[in-house]
Order: sequence, then structure tokens, then C-alpha cells
Amino acid sequence: MCYFSGSHLYTISVLHSKTGNNRVNHFKVQRFTEGKLYVEAGLEFDSLTELLEHYLREGQIRSCTISTPCPKSEVPQPHAEIWEISRDNIKLLKKIGQGNFGDVFQGRWKETNDVAVKTAKKGSMPDDQFLREADTMKNLQHRNIVQIADGMEYLEANHVIHRDLRSANVLVGKRHLCKVADFGMARLESMHVATTSRKMPIRWTAIEAIDTNEFTSQSDVWSFGILMTEILTKGRVPYKGWDTPTVIAQVRRGYRMPPENDWPKPLYEIIKRCWDREPQRRPKFKYLSLILTSYFNEGEYY
Repeated sequence: MCYFSGSHLYTISVLHSKTGNNRVNHFKVQRFTEGKLYVEAGLEFDSLTELLEHYLREGQIRSCTISTPCPKSEVPQPHAEIWEISRDNIKLLKKIGQGNFGDVFQGRWKETNDVAVKTAKKGSMPDDQFLREADTMKNLQHRNIVQIADGMEYLEANHVIHRDLRSANVLVGKRHLCKVADFGMARLESMHVATTSRKMPIRWTAIEAIDTNEFTSQSDVWSFGILMTEILTKGRVPYKGWDTPTVIAQVRRGYRMPPENDWPKPLYEIIKRCWDREPQRRPKFKYLSLILTSYFNEGEYY
């Protein structure tokens, strides 16, 4: 499977079966300044078709066997230019989440397509704010906001600060496809100073944002580090057992959540860098996307 993805041009995803275990490897297709495409240095191609045909003939890409392209089933979607649809076409099934400002339901559009439906609690936010969130999501068209870091890299490149990155705001679909969601607090700017008394998700919020109300993409990086601990602990609440004032006081003093015994040390080192006291010393999402892709492909750079 090959799809457009973030700051690089395409990603080739290969299902690799070995001794009964399935694993998906991802290979980034990038472009030299003179226009040539490549996956590995020394092999350059004029077009994506030429690149793919080469690796299909070879039967492998970076020692990973490839054979037949996966057939892709496309789920019908509303017309690209139509962003308002009739409520009559939406059927709410069950509530799957809730927040300070509304609930999220599993729903069905036109009886065939599974969708997530966000509703706003009466009086929880002005109508224009609710519509602004929808407009933000409409303008951030990323074909596959997968492997959360890759999706956040896309937001970072488009100067969008999410401000509420946590596991509760990540949708997981078929084949573990992850999509960053809930743009209710997002801002289309490089730096945002919050001026309202709106509640912040303190356990996920960067220390400088708590102290000064200043949010940047680097404060999203802090939140990403916290989210990674949620994944590694299968959803455990960060700083479990501590109340909010204790969390703030301890983090100000320099406390950072320690690793569990079963956490891979290299992965924890990446997480810990996300919590640097100085925002400019935290890694960018572009770097995180690259290093995590490499890490999960058995430590090799593809």
C-alpha cells in the first residue's frame, strides 16, 4: 500500500509475515532536490510507478519481501465539497466518549458507513466555536493520520496547535488506524496564549502552558510523551493516585514519570526528551515520526 503522508512524499507499507507473526513495515519515499524519488540511497527513480515496479521485480525492499499489492477497499465518503449533511441521514447508536463540552457517539451515516458523531452540550460553547472546530478539521485533510506522531507532524507543518492531545482524543479504527481528533481547543497559529478560564487537561499539559498559558507545537510534544505512557500502560491515568495540585507541584520540581520494568529503554529515552523543561530542547514531531518509525521497524532507518 502506498499513500501520501506528511512531510515526506509517500509511505510504502508492507505486510511482512514471519513464523506465523504478521508485522507491517513502513518505508518513506522521499525526493532529492533535483526531483528524483528514493527509498534508499543509490537507487533513484523518475516516478513513483518506476520505483514501485523496480521493487516488485526485485521481490523485496530493504530485505523485506514484497509480492502482491494489497487490494484496498474504499469506504464511500460524503462529497469532498459537502461538509454539512442532513441529520436524517445520521443514526446515533451508542455513546463512546464524553468531555467537558460534549459527548461522542458511534453512529451510522446513510445506513452503511460507521462514523463518530460529536455533540455539544447546551451552553457549553458558543456556536461559532463549535463551527470553528469543524472548519479546522475540514481544512486539515491528511489522508492517513496514522501512528499519532505522523499525524502530529502534519499539524505541526501546518502551524496547528492541538492543545488537547491525549488517548481520549485519538480514534482507533480498523487495522489499528489511528486518527487524531477533537480539535475543540486547536488553534491555527505558531504560538497561542490562552485568555479564557477554560479547563485544561493538566496531566497532559506542558509545564510552561500551565504556568504562562502559552501553547506551541512543543507543548503538544510534551502531551505526546504523556500519551505514549498511556499506550504503554494500556490506558492507565498519568500520575495515578495524585490529585491535580500534587501533579502540578511535582512536575514544577522536575519530577517525570519513571519507566515501568517492561518499557524498552530506548523508547523511554524518546519519551523523556518530550518532557524537557525547555520547550526548544524537545524533539520536533518530524523527528519523532522518523525515529519511532525506525524504532518499530527493529531499529533500522528506512
